[in-house]
Amino acid sequence: MKLLFNNWLNEFESELPVTSTLRIISPFLSKSTVVNLSKKFSLENLELITRFNLNDFSTGVSDLEAINFIYQNGGKIFGVKGLHSKVYIFDNRKAIVSSSNFTENGLVKNHEAGILIRDLCTIDNLLQYYNNLKTISNEFNPSKYATWKEELVSNPASLNFPIFNDYGGIQPIIDQSKNYYIKFFGAANDRVALDFQVQQEVDDALCHYACGFSINKRPRQIKSGDIIYMARMTKNPNDYAIFGKAIAIEHNDKRDIATDKEIVERSWKKDYPVYLRVRDSEFIDTIMRNCPFMEDLINDLNVHSFASTIEKHKNGEQKISIRRSYARKPYVKLSFDGAAWLENRFSNALISYGKIDSSFIESLPSSINV
Repeated sequence: MKLLFNNWLNEFESELPVTSTLRIISPFLSKSTVVNLSKKFSLENLELITRFNLNDFSTGVSDLEAINFIYQNGGKIFGVKGLHSKVYIFDNRKAIVSSSNFTENGLVKNHEAGILIRDLCTIDNLLQYYNNLKTISNEFNPSKYATWKEELVSNPASLNFPIFNDYGGIQPIIDQSKNYYIKFFGAANDRVALDFQVQQEVDDALCHYACGFSINKRPRQIKSGDIIYMARMTKNPNDYAIFGKAIAIEHNDKRDIATDKEIVERSWKKDYPVYLRVRDSEFIDTIMRNCPFMEDLINDLNVHSFASTIEKHKNGEQKISIRRSYARKPYVKLSFDGAAWLENRFSNALISYGKIDSSFIESLPSSINV
């Protein structure tokens, strides 16, 4: 391994003469950088994974013409939503993992850092990561170029609000016959620290069998079989850590009210006595810091995060307040893109930290069987 701080472009270019296939992962591109590459390397042997978010092209942080230039010169280009990685793989010999995008600023002007990797096992892992992204991607073609150019021309750029679509691929793991929600736990004056244990939250909230609502906020929109993600309000920074997931059981006005015994067990149920019962709950066995966060979802998908914001976007609204869509509400309905984004990160967190053991869940107070 070799650390790269300065002149890493020289290291990159030195590998080109002995490389048969160059694979690049870079969210942003500039045409000048791509043209310069074409003078030193045949673009027919280039595969690139990038972003197809038209907002990037509209604001100038990436260049649609760079993508088209690669295609016209025989290269293959794939788009993935929410892409942030920057990786450069030379056959299966060497790789560079860097903070630098494949732009003039990234390669030459900015202060960037990276590592040159020669370890074949690590390179194999990077190739697997590359192929996983490629599997979920959408591939570029001339018809996409024409459609995107027309969309960009017909909708003048707004630096204050992203008005364009993101045509990148996203992992197709979502059953669109269901709806997906995030249920919030806590309050503005009741946020937990990032080192707060998920296990403690499950104990406090008893959310393994039900989510609580105030008497005037019955969850009538949610149907049996819908998916409920559970998010705890956190502080430093203020955010929502998504720590749990369950399958909803449709609310019944008579059945789904906390009993006197259940209010004694958890006094907060006096103010939130209405239940949305759930089944097959699972919780990440870690602290809040290691859970997926809602701000990351919004930063990656923007208006495409939630069902309500994507509907407003489709109706032509431009000044959409994403955070207002869930402010002072007990839950928010995800878009299918948002659900796919969250499921991917939630599943990865379960793999990394494990699931809270069933023996702990069984030790908690329970409710009626439904």
